Amino acid sequence: MVLTNTSFLLKFIIFLKILSVIISSTPVELSDYNYPSPEEADNIKYIAIMGTNDIHGEIFPNVFQSPEETTLLTGGATNIYSYVKAMRKEWGEYFLWFDGGDQFQGTMECMLSDGSIMKDYYNYVNLNAIAIGNHEFDYGIEKLKEHIKSEKFPTLCANLYDKKNKKYIWEEGMWENVKPYQIFTLGTSPQIKIGVIGLATEETTLFTATDLNDYVFDNYFDVTKRWTEYLRNEQKVDAVILLTHFGPRCPLEPIEKMKLGMRDKSTFQKECDSDQEIMGFLKKIESEELKVDALIGAHSYT
Repeated sequence: MVLTNTSFLLKFIIFLKILSVIISSTPVELSDYNYPSPEEADNIKYIAIMGTNDIHGEIFPNVFQSPEETTLLTGGATNIYSYVKAMRKEWGEYFLWFDGGDQFQGTMECMLSDGSIMKDYYNYVNLNAIAIGNHEFDYGIEKLKEHIKSEKFPTLCANLYDKKNKKYIWEEGMWENVKPYQIFTLGTSPQIKIGVIGLATEETTLFTATDLNDYVFDNYFDVTKRWTEYLRNEQKVDAVILLTHFGPRCPLEPIEKMKLGMRDKSTFQKECDSDQEIMGFLKKIESEELKVDALIGAHSYT
């Protein structure tokens, strides 16, 4: 994906580990990409974005027994961080790491610590920002607010509205360290400004152990339009990225689920369900010509 302005072209290279970064509902072949001319090439600056999500307390690796009776360790915090360190070494100040949420729930160590083990991990490895997943609420509102307050990185959530206080949770006097967006300024020559907007899924109330009757998850598009126009017109960012806790359900063929390798453009994938919330959202962004450059998804495990 290439973005242009008066001084340079900006091409995003999306690095995948846990979940894909979603740019559109249909894959784009390399032949469709409009490569820059030699004259433009000198003005291109590459940045790398790593997206993870739905880690669910997997601090320790899983033991996997292969059909050949080989024991493998898969996943885990050290495995993820090895990728992060490699990317930071290669890309330096032009690297960003975002998480799409659901960092809590799923393992004994996470539950026994009420999620603290994940918060401590992300603080240690210097995550850049995180979205709020539905399972972040499982230990209660006050425990979640306590975790977020002690995080060294921002939690981004633009669309969660408190009916009782008649405010969004990012407004003054509400949840500390929660923001609707964050601007990341990368490098110096050129200096690149990336605006990231956080969105939580409307399905949260259906998939959490906490009563959220006092909260409303506001319309994705209206919130996105408000902050995208602000970031573009007033903050003059070079790109807008949505960091969300929702994503498409695009089932793989059963044989693909048995493979341990990374997915690539040859991976066969069934057509995505068109009636999902994210599909309608993406189509509206396209039809309204809203200038959103990428979406980092979560929640659907695909």
